[in-house]
Amino acid sequence: KFKNFSLIYVVSNFFEKQEIVDKSELINLQNKVETLKNEKTTLLLQLQNLKKITGEENYEFQTLKTKVLIYKSNIINETIIVNKGSADGVTSGDPLIKNNLLVGKITDVNFNSSNGILVTNINSRVPVRIGEKNYNAIAVGNPSFPNKLNLEFLPKEYSFNEGDFVYTTSIDKIMPDGILIGRIKKDTNDKFYIEHLYDFSKIDYLTIVKMKK
Repeated sequence: KFKNFSLIYVVSNFFEKQEIVDKSELINLQNKVETLKNEKTTLLLQLQNLKKITGEENYEFQTLKTKVLIYKSNIINETIIVNKGSADGVTSGDPLIKNNLLVGKITDVNFNSSNGILVTNINSRVPVRIGEKNYNAIAVGNPSFPNKLNLEFLPKEYSFNEGDFVYTTSIDKIMPDGILIGRIKKDTNDKFYIEHLYDFSKIDYLTIVKMKK
């Protein structure tokens, strides 16, 4: 009888210990799952930041990669021809993006190619918002000075800081909101202008943001 009791005790004790081990392993697995979820979230955030750094465009609109076939630059204006056209769904007014920077827009569309102007073109007009207070203005091309855009239609009262970033605004539904253009600088006459952040001499491949779905 004593032997049978001992056997029952040992078996019962074994299952109690096993149950404790199983609960402990379950808690460990749950913790590992939570850890993996957190790691996944962190990796997704890092991926989003990496896309920004590497210049991978990410907009709510459909985008299309295109190659610059011809780049014309002179004292009057700057224009380009790209290898996408109406056959690819491109329409006049579609923004041209590079490294998440606005560099221009489509002006005329052919079947397999399109003409565009850069933001530095004297005929370029882009509605923008400036700084944390989101002052509205119009960025105007200035081909006489590389990477310099003039500011027009500023509010009567405004307060900029050198280095304030300038973004597109969709106030006139001309293009998506929030595309970076450049930052505020001041010239020798204490006049504010926009310093564009893209080196146009390296223009090769661009992204077309298709405004019409």
